[in-house]
Amino acid sequence: MSFLLSLFILAATPECTTSTDGGTVINCSGAKVLVSLAQGAPAQALPSVVEGMSRLYTAVEKRDVEVQLGKQRLRAVDLTLFASENDKKTIGAARITAVLEREGISRVLVCVTEPGVKPELCQRGFETAMTVKNPTAPEPVIPDGKKTWTGVALTTPAGCTSNEPGAIECKTASLMWGDRPPDGPLNSQKVLAEMALKQMPPGSARVDRVCRIGGKPSTCSVLSGTANKAPFNIIIGVGDRQGRWTSFQCIVLGELRDTVPSPCDQLVSLEKP
Repeated sequence: MSFLLSLFILAATPECTTSTDGGTVINCSGAKVLVSLAQGAPAQALPSVVEGMSRLYTAVEKRDVEVQLGKQRLRAVDLTLFASENDKKTIGAARITAVLEREGISRVLVCVTEPGVKPELCQRGFETAMTVKNPTAPEPVIPDGKKTWTGVALTTPAGCTSNEPGAIECKTASLMWGDRPPDGPLNSQKVLAEMALKQMPPGSARVDRVCRIGGKPSTCSVLSGTANKAPFNIIIGVGDRQGRWTSFQCIVLGELRDTVPSPCDQLVSLEKP
């Protein structure tokens, strides 16, 4: 997920500018592009990012399109986001594509626009994004489908689904995890959390809390926001999974107190403040 779920765009700027504070973000006139890396071919990375955004916002329309980057014609997906299933007021849009970075690694480009801005304006941001060296805060990557953390066997609870590797989805909470690229930046939940926070609705907040990941003491970031007029929370952490640095995110629909709901409670628990 990627970690990846964006609705809104910062105020438009006349020229493209690049920020690397908490993730590589390119702001162009009317569009914001987030650049990240994911392990696997574009055909694997693109559906994962699209699914991540669609999982949180149920009122989404998808459309397959193509984008031209240099000599490459790439598959892309356009998302239109609505206020709710019953309210078809557009609250944002996104265009997502992925291109092979090198063998086994894809560069993922997520462009978000404010209502009324056409996705075609993402093109200049995409072109700029292709020139960025070593994008920060890579997407979580999943080299295998084993549902095992160090010392913890993750299971799919009754009534929940696990249709893809590294993900368990229940009605009010979802858990996603993936190994980090070995040559990526520091394995810091704070870097990942800052990138995720930039993609959340205005007014969202981040709090770092003492937690346990796979039974081991650690620190997690808890992001809180509102979407479709309802509260949601995202818990982000990085831990050791069978000798690999692995990041995870737990999306909780509704209020989050000190008890982490299923299926995330199998992996992470929050200490009381």
